[in-house]
Amino acid sequence: MNTGDYAAEVLRYFNQGTGLFLDSVKESLELRTRALDCPYEVTSLGVCGDSVYTGLASGEVLVTGFESGNSRGFELLAENTEFKVLEASDSDGLLFGGGTNGLIAVWNLKSLKVQTKLAGHSQEITCLECKGKSLFSASKDSQICVWNTTTMDLEYILAESPIQVECLVVNSNLVFGGYFDGVIRVWSTDKKEVLAYLEGHEQAVKALALVSPKELVSGGADRTILVWNLIEGSIKRRVQGHEGAIEFLELTSDKEFLVSGSSDTVKIWGVRSQTWEALELVSQPYPKVFCYSKENNCILFASNRQVTFKHLDLQSDLLKCIGQFSNSCVFVLEKKAATLSAFYESKYFELEEKATEWLFEDKVKSGAKFSGGIALGLESGSVSLIRNKSQITKQVKPSAVLSVCFCGAYLVAGFKEGSLVVLRLESLEKVKEVPAHKGQVTCLKKLSETAFISGSTDQLVKVWSLENLECVSLKGHTDSVNCVDVLGNFAVSGSSDKTLIVWKVDQNTSTTLKGHLRKVNAVVLQSKKFCFSGGEDFCVCVWSVQDRILLTRIETSYTVSSLALSGDKLTLVIGTRYGLLFELKNPLNVENTVSILPNRHSGVFLNYIKQTLQGRVTTFQSVFKDFVVYPYRINVLHLFARLKKADLLKEAIKSETKFFPNLVKENPLWISVKSKSKQCTEAIVKCVSKYVLKTNPEFYQYVEQLLTQINLTSLQSLENLYETGYFCVEGLPQFGVLKHKQRCILMESETQQVSPERFLSAKRSSAEEEEISFYQSKVRLPLNLGSDLSINFLESLVLSEDSDIFKAQLTEKFLAYKWSKARWIATAEAVVYLYFLSVFLLFSLTQEKDSFTYQRVLFWNVVFTFKETLRMWRAWKFFIGDFGNIVETLQIILLYAHLFSYEYDILPVIILGIFSRAISFLRILKPTRYFIRMLVQVFKDSIAFILILGLSIFVFSVLMFIEGQGSYFSDAVLHSYVTAYGAFDTAGYDSFRTAIFLLASAINTLILLNLLLGIIGDTYDRVSHYLQVADQKALATLLIEAETLMFWRRKDSKVHYLQECRVAETRLNSGFDWKGKVNEINQNLKLVGKKLKSASEDLKTLKTSMKSLPDQTFDKFYTNRLSQTYSLKKRIEFRKSVTQNT
Repeated sequence: MNTGDYAAEVLRYFNQGTGLFLDSVKESLELRTRALDCPYEVTSLGVCGDSVYTGLASGEVLVTGFESGNSRGFELLAENTEFKVLEASDSDGLLFGGGTNGLIAVWNLKSLKVQTKLAGHSQEITCLECKGKSLFSASKDSQICVWNTTTMDLEYILAESPIQVECLVVNSNLVFGGYFDGVIRVWSTDKKEVLAYLEGHEQAVKALALVSPKELVSGGADRTILVWNLIEGSIKRRVQGHEGAIEFLELTSDKEFLVSGSSDTVKIWGVRSQTWEALELVSQPYPKVFCYSKENNCILFASNRQVTFKHLDLQSDLLKCIGQFSNSCVFVLEKKAATLSAFYESKYFELEEKATEWLFEDKVKSGAKFSGGIALGLESGSVSLIRNKSQITKQVKPSAVLSVCFCGAYLVAGFKEGSLVVLRLESLEKVKEVPAHKGQVTCLKKLSETAFISGSTDQLVKVWSLENLECVSLKGHTDSVNCVDVLGNFAVSGSSDKTLIVWKVDQNTSTTLKGHLRKVNAVVLQSKKFCFSGGEDFCVCVWSVQDRILLTRIETSYTVSSLALSGDKLTLVIGTRYGLLFELKNPLNVENTVSILPNRHSGVFLNYIKQTLQGRVTTFQSVFKDFVVYPYRINVLHLFARLKKADLLKEAIKSETKFFPNLVKENPLWISVKSKSKQCTEAIVKCVSKYVLKTNPEFYQYVEQLLTQINLTSLQSLENLYETGYFCVEGLPQFGVLKHKQRCILMESETQQVSPERFLSAKRSSAEEEEISFYQSKVRLPLNLGSDLSINFLESLVLSEDSDIFKAQLTEKFLAYKWSKARWIATAEAVVYLYFLSVFLLFSLTQEKDSFTYQRVLFWNVVFTFKETLRMWRAWKFFIGDFGNIVETLQIILLYAHLFSYEYDILPVIILGIFSRAISFLRILKPTRYFIRMLVQVFKDSIAFILILGLSIFVFSVLMFIEGQGSYFSDAVLHSYVTAYGAFDTAGYDSFRTAIFLLASAINTLILLNLLLGIIGDTYDRVSHYLQVADQKALATLLIEAETLMFWRRKDSKVHYLQECRVAETRLNSGFDWKGKVNEINQNLKLVGKKLKSASEDLKTLKTSMKSLPDQTFDKFYTNRLSQTYSLKKRIEFRKSVTQNT
């Protein structure tokens, strides 16, 4: 299965939500691979540019084209020797081969002839490295020889002991040699002596690689890789992963990965990763010789007679060059079918089966295509119209025409001195002229048949009416506007300020896209959701306009001057400043094949996906954060969320991996919630404010549809989501007078644009103005009453286990706005119920069945029956969870029983039920909600006390009854009960009764009643502390009860942003506020808890890091070796050399 098929399988896995069928394809993933067969066993490999050099056991050396595969042989040496090492110097045009007999052969790369032989070693050459005009050679004879590659003279020898040198690496004036005894010796090329010994390997050091001037990586026969801090001279990290001796280490050209090779496998390590977790690239048996091509990003390894090429990039021709035209800027106008229109210097051409070219006397500065032909603007101020292979040129103004566009039957031209001229298309006759901009008119685009848009170096974008040439200025850029593109009512402009701005022309709103490193020269819209841009930072950027994020950066190595999408949107054509034209398959088009961008190391990323699916990945490597699978727009966040790997998901988010939806509109949060992965959802929500909003400012648009479900997920960080979801809007008036002189105004809005005039009074004096602030929700909320969406959301708030969400401003303002609209419903319901209560009390006094009062009581009971049925039908789970609803239902049933049977025994129960329900209606008043909450909570907290008190009264009642207190047991119970409350009457008591009385009064009166007072006091403290939460929860419950009555609005699914303008207030706290102090103490405790948790995580990280560190440090091996032989001066010289190289 090829990589495209595998990626399609991954997509299907994401979309179908199952991974059962993946078992059959997990082992089928392979990188882009090819093989080279050789006539003899391969003993060495080398690469230089597009050539591969192969040493054979026969003594032959072959050169093979990297892509062509054609091989030629170098001249053979007279000496019969195998070459174990090959090193090419492109600057010198030489190839060096180290033989088993100690000779170094030197070939000319062009003639393939032996140029000379270097004799200086007596045993097998183990390593060669070219640096500048020097060749460093290492041998089993324990010597490191340094040769001049110009004169081929031996300059000097570095030797200390009879221990063979296995490998070496050179950095400026330092040579690091890996020796058979497991020690790395650091030589100074200036002093010609050892400056330091790096001890850490138990066996021979077989491979070395420099990550940076201050960091060295070594691999040994002990199967370990050590990372050295050269400044400190200590081991920074020890990693293991190979089963055999590590023979090869090499960094990729961008130094993102380290490739390691041994006889069992080839692995790749993320250099920036905290844990250095390896990805296995090769698992075939016994690779013996290794090499890495930095130019082609390819790993080569040989096993017996076959050389295998493993490309780390999946696509070899991501950018396809389709032409080169001089060395000047090429501007692409249009790509339609097989025809490409472009211009450069003084030429306009069309590439098709037969190329067509027009030559002008002036330089062509601009152009535009239309259905009948093309118009070109010239540097002299002329406009040329090419139609049906004929050409008309007319002088318009003595100023360069920098931009042109077609608009209906007219041609609009923009000039260098800032004016716009409207020309009749048929004759190029001037119709109108207007001074449009204060700077050069750099770009023009047709908006409609009667409107167009312009951009200028004066930093403005203007929308023009063709009829009267009136305009609307769009401000936002801080430097020259260089390009603009239009699609419907959307326009996007690129500027020298390194930004793009997306404009909704009809709404006069804008969105800024940041990501370019230099000025933007070209932009093209694919749809209202995606666009491409290019500039002087040598890349093409793929943007998600809807999410306001940069999806991918495609490197071009050239300044991008223009962009054009083909008519079928399958291809993007790129014009560059150096006359090159490139063609790129549009990664966003679903008709194109699967691709992974960026292409650099895309094969490694695909391998990472494979091992993740196999459950072999335990850490996230930040280098993979920018990779996206196109056209399905899948990245690691989608993968981790689907696999429910919360730890990896959290690491990826903290690495600022971009958060966006895939092709089927599934974002990582949606996947986590729908798959019921609480840990993944928690990981995303916890990182919202600090990480997610950085990578996607539009994150809350994904929360909108999931907020109800998230509320019911019982997340610990849910409050964080709500707190971040309400923010202060900057850049609006800071002083003013609110309408009707209110202190706070809440309004709903369909857009995120805050209009101050909606809140502020137009008639105001400066003396009346106060400091004000504007706030807005980041998420749209169901603000319309009665809709299923609104009721479901309110229920989720009430049922959420995280009560702290009621402390968030978003929740508070949402409930306040809803209550301002629903208050009249709750008030009307309370008035009706109080009227019903008065009618029922009147009826209970008369008990006349045929009276009008009876009929009114029956009518209102039927109404209440309908109301409760409606509420229960809408949300029966929520209904039966409220004790008040149960009481009212029972009261309605009992009232029917009384009305139709006149049972006087149940009348008191009915009156009690109606009275309790009437009290509950007082919740519509904020002050009474507190006391009702107190009443309910005291009852709940006193249940255990009541049981104990009842048991005590019962026991003492039995004792008193046995002693003859009253003729009935009920008299004894009543006597014990009143005794508990201090009604003492001990007349006629004998000594036993007196003893019982004293015991009862001590327990029931003194102990239990004081205990009750303590319970009530504790309840008061708790209710006072959680007053805001309880009040907001009660308000939400009232809203649910009110909205369930509005059954005719159930299908209203509109959502709006909540906006607020409030007067800034300063609160002075004089004196000691107990409730405030309790809140402050709790907030401090919460803060301390967070810090302790953070410290605990840091300790865990430190503990993990310590496990990977050996006991040896720089000081220890100095004590063992350096301090015995070398002075402090040597240590200082070594550190100084490393620091200078750094």
